[in-house]
Amino acid sequence: MPDGDELDVTVPSWRSTKDVESAEDLIEEVVRLYGFEEIESELPTLPVTPPTVNKLRRQDWAIRENFPHKDSWKCITLPLLPSLIQNG
Repeated sequence: MPDGDELDVTVPSWRSTKDVESAEDLIEEVVRLYGFEEIESELPTLPVTPPTVNKLRRQDWAIRENFPHKDSWKCITLPLLPSLIQNG
């Protein structure tokens, strides 16, 4: 069937449970009858973009990684930090 063609379908009366209420239900029923194994599976391809580099966060992580090895403790006083760091 070419793209853009439509089908008018009617759910049989013997389907007393009326479990076919939406287009998704109808598609599921057709695929079930056709056979799930007959449909080739294909993963969608999505574009992957690298995350932006936050230099302040990178410095913070470098400090966090090095201080425990120097027997030091980290104390954060939020009111004294610039709003840029507070907002992450």
